[in-house]
Amino acid sequence: MRVIVSLAGGSKSHYQNPDGTFSLDMWKARIDRYVGMTLEPFVSDGTIIAHYMIDEPKSPSSWGGEVVPNRSWMRWPDTARSTGPGLKTVVRAEPTKLEREVHTWRFLDAAWAQYSARKGPVEDYAVVEALSAREHGLG
Repeated sequence: MRVIVSLAGGSKSHYQNPDGTFSLDMWKARIDRYVGMTLEPFVSDGTIIAHYMIDEPKSPSSWGGEVVPNRSWMRWPDTARSTGPGLKTVVRAEPTKLEREVHTWRFLDAAWAQYSARKGPVEDYAVVEALSAREHGLG
């Protein structure tokens, strides 16, 4: 079995302000619960393959009418790697949506693009998103 963990928890409400916008402080507090705990043995043996950091940060309807800006991710502590050296990080966001603020990703290893038929032919979608991920050095 391979596992992707969500250290901040599955419910966005754990790290949303009362207006529904993203709270970096609340997110960090959820992650800080794992400081000092090592996941390294589980990362090393391949049981834990990634830390799923946040769901749909580029969806305004998920975050009180705002997106979670890429620049805020640059401030995220490297907690995932401190709890498990080698632990990959992933966010559910299409790589093409991450391009709006181009920079070097320091704490992000992969973007998870989730397809639906309203996005056009699946083959075209896959090619465009994979190319964008490669251009950003993301899986």
